[in-house]
Amino acid sequence: MACRKVICRLSASHGPIILAVVATYAVYSLACPPTLRPPGPRGFPIVGNAFQMPQGHEWLRYAQWGTQYGPLVYLRLFTQNVYVVNAYHVASEILDKNSSKSADRARAQVMVGELIGWNKGLAFSPAGPRHREYRKLLSSSLNSNAARRLSSLQQSSAVQLLRALIDSPQQLRDHIRDSISSNTVNIVFGEQISTPDFDYIALADDAHYKFALAATPYRYAVDFFPPLKYLPSWFPGAAFKRQARQWRAELEHLVYTPYNIVKERVARGVASPSYVSNCIGASSADKLAKAKEEAIMWTAASLYTGGTDTTIAGILSFFLAMSLHPDVQRRGREEILGHIGTERLPTLDDKPSLPYIEAIVKEVLRWNGIAPSGIAHRTNDTIIYENYEIPPGSTIITNIWGMTHDESVYKDPFTFNPERFLGAAPEHDPTTLAFGFGRRVCPGSHLALQSLFINIALVLATMMIEPDGERPEVRYTSGIISQPEPFKCRIRPYSEAAKELIMQAD
Repeated sequence: MACRKVICRLSASHGPIILAVVATYAVYSLACPPTLRPPGPRGFPIVGNAFQMPQGHEWLRYAQWGTQYGPLVYLRLFTQNVYVVNAYHVASEILDKNSSKSADRARAQVMVGELIGWNKGLAFSPAGPRHREYRKLLSSSLNSNAARRLSSLQQSSAVQLLRALIDSPQQLRDHIRDSISSNTVNIVFGEQISTPDFDYIALADDAHYKFALAATPYRYAVDFFPPLKYLPSWFPGAAFKRQARQWRAELEHLVYTPYNIVKERVARGVASPSYVSNCIGASSADKLAKAKEEAIMWTAASLYTGGTDTTIAGILSFFLAMSLHPDVQRRGREEILGHIGTERLPTLDDKPSLPYIEAIVKEVLRWNGIAPSGIAHRTNDTIIYENYEIPPGSTIITNIWGMTHDESVYKDPFTFNPERFLGAAPEHDPTTLAFGFGRRVCPGSHLALQSLFINIALVLATMMIEPDGERPEVRYTSGIISQPEPFKCRIRPYSEAAKELIMQAD
């Protein structure tokens, strides 16, 4: 009865669309014999579970379904098969061991991928030769050895953050964003890309905000029913087409302009070392194949996207956790002082002697995940998991938040406790799942972990973090990248000697 009311209400304004959906579903039902599927919430005729999909903080609903139905949950959205994975061992079996069959991107991102154009970037690029070329380019610049060579840039950026916090600690969020954004631009392009008509960081921030909106699975009707993308933009209810066209133009401007600036500098022999200039290399800048240029400029955009908002979210989570857990803050500082002393700041080279700091990094990633729902995969062949058959064209959602809050894996999962990763029987390392699975593992994971370690170590070595009045609440934003909602804390140098060390650092 509830479903009948929903369909009737929709029919009043979307009659042709509903008829098309019904016809497609009838053909699909006749053509596709039933297979053994995992349990999941009961859906409605025709639409399946479409009206049960969460519209915000979706990882919480996925986890609830996991508790109720098991670690692998089945959903049907019109004609789409969707599988939600809530356990690491299931994700590893399905995605890691079947990486060649699960490396495609889900149709759940029609809006952000096909219409806005992010399917040309790494995260939403379909599986195939282009995606392999992207990963090859990024791997040469972001593997563990290459990332280590960038640690001095990250160190300098972290010191600048400390100095900014001394001057105006109340602007924590802005200082973190400025520090990480500037550092990533330097890594990707060699220097700041800013003219009176083009401010890369400001434009990128705007593009990423819109990206986060559009990339939320099934936020738009076209993600439920992809044929809607063929509607003309003037058609009633097709405002998403007009929005996508505008956002696509802005995205292409963001991608092409900085690449052309660096390309021109390479041609003149004045380009600073960077990801883009290194990719252009010794080749004549004006003789690069178009496909090669496309690969360089889109991986550069992807590198900035993957290296800013994710790292910003992680560092903000760290400050929130420290304002709530002075005991963790104190033990981290004691470890640094015990192994390094007070005569210098810690560096990446100190990592082997700072296991508790490394444990804090892991707990920051586990406690409230940066990308709690990951980015959905799409199968291109049949995958068999236990007695279940996952057919080609299925969407697989990895609920990373659910995995990091699995009580069978992590004791007291809502408690921030770095010690869970120390001792003779440490709990599962969250870095094995926080950066994705299979052939979609983030190629910038080494760089991201370095940045978190360096920033956390330098802050704990020099700064004191305390609540500003009442204890802040643990509340996180929705979206593909999740970060703490605004909170207040007091930040000051741990001592005059620490302040002096910051001001004298190179």
